[in-house]
Amino acid sequence: MPQLLPFDYVSDAIEHLASQQVYVDNGVPGWQALQASLEQQVAGTDIAVVVFPEVATAMGRSSELLDRIASRDTHDTLVVAVGDDLSATSDAVPASEAMRIANEQEQLGQPTESLPATIEGIVALEPTGTGDGGGGGLVAGITVGAVALVVAVTVPIVIARRRRKAKAKTKPTALPGPILTDISTLRSFLPVYAASSDHVAQRAVRGIDALATNTGELFMRLARRPDDGQIATAGVEYDAKLRKLIAALHPDYLLDIVRNPHLWDDPQERIAEVERALTAVSDEVVENIKQVNAFRALHFQVSLDGLVGGRKELQDWDRDFRAASGDA
Repeated sequence: MPQLLPFDYVSDAIEHLASQQVYVDNGVPGWQALQASLEQQVAGTDIAVVVFPEVATAMGRSSELLDRIASRDTHDTLVVAVGDDLSATSDAVPASEAMRIANEQEQLGQPTESLPATIEGIVALEPTGTGDGGGGGLVAGITVGAVALVVAVTVPIVIARRRRKAKAKTKPTALPGPILTDISTLRSFLPVYAASSDHVAQRAVRGIDALATNTGELFMRLARRPDDGQIATAGVEYDAKLRKLIAALHPDYLLDIVRNPHLWDDPQERIAEVERALTAVSDEVVENIKQVNAFRALHFQVSLDGLVGGRKELQDWDRDFRAASGDA
């Protein structure tokens, strides 16, 4: 069996924040609606939001994950939720105030309520302008003193922010778009399979999770190499393979065979060929990671042509997926 890399919620979030402001893990109930709502709320700001499911507490509390993500994120403000546990930090307002607001609002319970309230509270603290200029000498004196204090506090903050953003230029680039889409699609199958107690479905959960995690790790390691364009070649190669696997692993295909074997010809052989294909691609990904670690050229050996050959249903899934992605 290949050595499987542990699923890392933090790395997944960092990859997404390189190109967007909001990351809601698909294990969070109602994640799509929550992500859309948060994206609308933070539009026009430099606030990033990360939402993990309750199970991510195995990796640490929200404050611990916040620290790990903030060290590699370039947004002015970062809010992290792990289930109902909420934390925040900011360069735009005092970090202690951002954390205070998050701690207060997490009492609301569900992230659908606590996160919007936290964002509103932080936005309310951000500077909005110089006012109307009215007032007498005492007000002017206070204003001058306040400006001096703001300058004294802001200079190190600005320097720290510039340093952090300068360092960010050297961090790994995000996954290629098609690969990121493929991984996201594979992970979207996990809740459906996890809800089934059948041993085939449980094996699929472990296999899909390992494949998605290791594929992301492969491309992140390729991105760290100052190299020869292998990431583009690997992107084309694995996009084709992952799309075929997506067709085979789609719950309407594999899970339906598991639940309704009497409605399919050769159900056991169909299940076996999907599992063989998943194992073969997973093994190749791990081998490619080892090749990257050894600074060797990648070798692609697995062919999934036999997976769809003679199975019209899988060919239809593959065609429909490409059409939906605009690649047909």
